[in-house]
Amino acid sequence: DGEEVEIRFEELPEWLQLTGEEQNGLETIIELTGRPPAEDIDEYTFEIYSTDQNGQTDSLGVHISVNPFRLLSGEIS
Repeated sequence: DGEEVEIRFEELPEWLQLTGEEQNGLETIIELTGRPPAEDIDEYTFEIYSTDQNGQTDSLGVHISVNPFRLLSGEIS
């Protein structure tokens, strides 16, 4: 019914930030962005919790992998 939802996080990596939140009918859309430091190549698990105005709650476990990358330079022939 379009009521507001409170969102909270547990164990969110400090380099990952909430940068957007939008109510869209019955959905709440959130956007997380961040850039891990080069030394933080690892697996991360965190929880997202939501609570509506009636006290109903839901949660979602999220698992992400941060992998190394290599910047290539030079000419392609």
